[in-house]
Amino acid sequence: MNKVGKFYFYLLRQNLFSWKVLAAVIVTVLTMDTFLAPIRAFSHDSGIKLSQWGFPLIWNSKYVVLCFLLIFVFVISSFPEERMKQCYIIARIGISNWVTGQFLYILTFAWLWTGFLFITEKFLLLKVTTQEQSWGSAWTLLSGQEIRNMYGIIPDIPYLVISNHYPEEATFLVVIILGLLLGMLGTMIFCLNFYSRIAGPLAASILIFLNVTVSRRTVLARMSPASWIQMQYHYRITNTKLPTVDYIIEMLFLLTALFYIIAKIRANMTQENNRRK
Repeated sequence: MNKVGKFYFYLLRQNLFSWKVLAAVIVTVLTMDTFLAPIRAFSHDSGIKLSQWGFPLIWNSKYVVLCFLLIFVFVISSFPEERMKQCYIIARIGISNWVTGQFLYILTFAWLWTGFLFITEKFLLLKVTTQEQSWGSAWTLLSGQEIRNMYGIIPDIPYLVISNHYPEEATFLVVIILGLLLGMLGTMIFCLNFYSRIAGPLAASILIFLNVTVSRRTVLARMSPASWIQMQYHYRITNTKLPTVDYIIEMLFLLTALFYIIAKIRANMTQENNRRK
């Protein structure tokens, strides 16, 4: 376990401050600012401040989901590390520990990225935010299509979510599901990249783009992990075909564990004297 820990911290030092992460941070901030600028304009013009509960609402837009999940795929797309470049490390710690160390880094990065997205949204709306226990009147007004069209607001603000969920509950669920979703996507990329360096990013991108079709056929929501972050596609009495929160969390845990196991099996099968067979 000590070997895994040392390799894990080595990955943290090597990758957290890499050019890919820096580029992704810049693109993420600029992209989120583009999404939130019209919302700030509405608040300035109307004189109504937003409550602090906007994070779970903006994720109900398929465009928000596409942009930020694809940026995450870009950052994680290079995992696992090149085997030939790390043959010395593999020889010292063993292939199994090498896989486990990278898996732990991917999960850590997924949760750090979730926290970064959460903080970025709060920071960009800070000047137009007020502390409230409820959703507040501003978000309720923004759930109307007419106002969103007037200001060119891209994120959907479903009244369905506002009327059926407490803000604390919605925020907690979206943060948890987003962290688990990013971890699952990262582990899937990690697993499939053992077969081809483009297989993981390609499969993850296809899975993310599947979310676009859910708005037309909600029956696909159970098979579209990217849509699970959107609370409007969660189970409700009026549509029992949609996935429940328990189903979503269990499936994300299951898929993450499955991809990790397959990655370990594949790594051991292809490892012989630090070279692929």
